[in-house]
Amino acid sequence: MIVLSPLLPDDAKAVILLNYSKISTQISQHRCDDGIAKLFTFTLCDTDEPFEITMFINAIKSIPNRFKINFALGFILRDEVGIRYFHPSEHNGCVWKSAFDISSGSDLTRFKTKFEAGNWLDISSHPPLRSNTKSVVICLANICFYVSIIENNFQYVGCPRNIPLYFTETRSIFTLTKNKKGRPYTDKLCFFRCLICAREHTMAGFRPRRIS
Repeated sequence: MIVLSPLLPDDAKAVILLNYSKISTQISQHRCDDGIAKLFTFTLCDTDEPFEITMFINAIKSIPNRFKINFALGFILRDEVGIRYFHPSEHNGCVWKSAFDISSGSDLTRFKTKFEAGNWLDISSHPPLRSNTKSVVICLANICFYVSIIENNFQYVGCPRNIPLYFTETRSIFTLTKNKKGRPYTDKLCFFRCLICAREHTMAGFRPRRIS
C-alpha cells in the first residue's frame, strides 16, 4: 500500500494512483543488440519507502559482466492542461549525456559519489521542464535506472545468430560469418577459421571434414 505525503494536493494524488503500475518499484529486462538491458524503477512519492541510492547499488553489484548506467526521472506536473504524469525516457530524458561505465567495484563507488553530488532528488533543483511552457514540478514520481549489460564477446564464436552490426560494419574486423557464396556458417568451426586466418591470412586452404 502506497503512503503519499499529506502535503500533496488531492488531484496530484489521484494522478499518482492512476499511474502507479508505472511509478511503483519494479525490475524488468529485455534483450538488445549489445546484450541485456535492465530497467530498475524506484518510486519517489511513497513516504513509507524512501529511496536511497544504496538500494539500487545492492541490486546491481552482483552483475558479473561489464555494464553501463544512466537514469531518468518521472514527475507529477501541473501545466496549462492540468496535472499529469511525465514519465522517464531512456532516449531523450536521461540526466547524463553519456552512460556511466561499470567494470569494477571502484567504478560503482565513483558512480555513487557522482550521483549523490548531483542532488537529483531535491525537487527545488528541478525548474519547469520547458522554458516556453508553464509546467511546474509538483513532486518527483519515480526514478528509472537503465542498465545495459555488455555480454562477453566470446558468445559469438561459432554462434549461428547474427552478431552486432559494429563487428560486421567495421572494416578492420574480419567476422567470418559467411562463406564465399554469402551463406552464413552454421558448422560451429569459427574458432578454427580464426586460427587459419591468423596464420595464413586467407581462407583458401580451409576444407572442413566431418569427424566421426
